[in-house]
Amino acid sequence: VNGFPYMPKVIEHNGEPLELLQSLGFNTVALKQFPTLQQLEKARRIGLKLIAPPNLNDELTASANLSPILCWNVGNHIRATELSSIKNQASHLNQLPTMHQRPTIGTIQSGFADISRYTDICQLSWQPLFSGLSIEHSTQQLLQAIGELRRGRNVWVKIPSQIPETVLRQQHALVSSQSERLIQKQLSTIISYDQLSLAVHRALAAGARGIQIQSLSRLDQTDEDTLQRRRILERIN
Repeated sequence: VNGFPYMPKVIEHNGEPLELLQSLGFNTVALKQFPTLQQLEKARRIGLKLIAPPNLNDELTASANLSPILCWNVGNHIRATELSSIKNQASHLNQLPTMHQRPTIGTIQSGFADISRYTDICQLSWQPLFSGLSIEHSTQQLLQAIGELRRGRNVWVKIPSQIPETVLRQQHALVSSQSERLIQKQLSTIISYDQLSLAVHRALAAGARGIQIQSLSRLDQTDEDTLQRRRILERIN
């Protein structure tokens, strides 16, 4: 980026002020939609990079300053059945004016070898904390997936910072016979610093050149879970 090596520390955007996310140590924000002019200007002013889906309509070719955009996100759950669509999208993006061309990134769920031919950055969604596998076996799965990607591709890893709702429901069922206080404690969405740190460091050791933190809710809320998650993420960064 601008001639210097860049280690992307990415957080998913849920409507929070960009300044808040930067203050937690993130240098890149993954947007769900094409950025507004205000978001582009704010990111440019504070030195934050953005990942966004490409808007293939008029807005993309407008006179907006797209310099904050680090790469185009072509999909968050790409499977082998979508290979033709990814090929067409990559071809279209390659024909954009030079000033709008960016590396493409996609989160690949299956078809690693084929789809990685058409994404410059291959992102893998890794959930080592919510399966029946040990962390060692889960790490082996990650390494196997990386080994199936096209040789030379840049690899990023997406790691959750909250317990998914399906897992919370399972926890609720397990403690349903306990007191209400215990139930509320079990329903906390927090993943501890030690667990998240272990996952991040194993992903880096496996060869990840970027880390994206999955975020299911806004980080500018004032409940205790959110405040604790902010402290954990800042310490991780």
